[in-house]
Amino acid sequence: MNQKYSAILFTLLVFFLIHVEKAHGCNPAGTKSCSPLTYITNVQWLTTSKFNMTLTAPSKHFPEALSNMTIQWYDGKLHNETVFDEPVFINGHHCDSKGSNEVNPITTTWNSPIQFPKGSVVTTFVTIYWDCDQKKGKFVKCCHSDVLYISTV
Repeated sequence: MNQKYSAILFTLLVFFLIHVEKAHGCNPAGTKSCSPLTYITNVQWLTTSKFNMTLTAPSKHFPEALSNMTIQWYDGKLHNETVFDEPVFINGHHCDSKGSNEVNPITTTWNSPIQFPKGSVVTTFVTIYWDCDQKKGKFVKCCHSDVLYISTV
């Protein structure tokens, strides 16, 4: 086997491994029954097409992941925009590893699908995961709550 062929095979292997990690990594699964629930304490719309969202988990726990974030607003017609569907780990968490600098509450910054006119009333929907098991596997068992927050731009 010549070096050029070996380099091509190695590159293909690296791309395959990256794809497998993305396609077959872990996801939080809201399979635990928990209370009290998490909630959004604030959504702040920035002058750019971004917004800050502050999340709070029950005491002694930390927000660990989010999924299914959608924004809804009304301007004579009801609109829905998905910010993201797939789970996103936050607060330094990933799969079976905890963040070293966890905070509760945590403020996260997200891109807005549009820049809203001043005075717009916007509802943010998101699933928040917390108290996740630190076990290896495709699905990490977590407490979860589907929450909404109504804010004015």
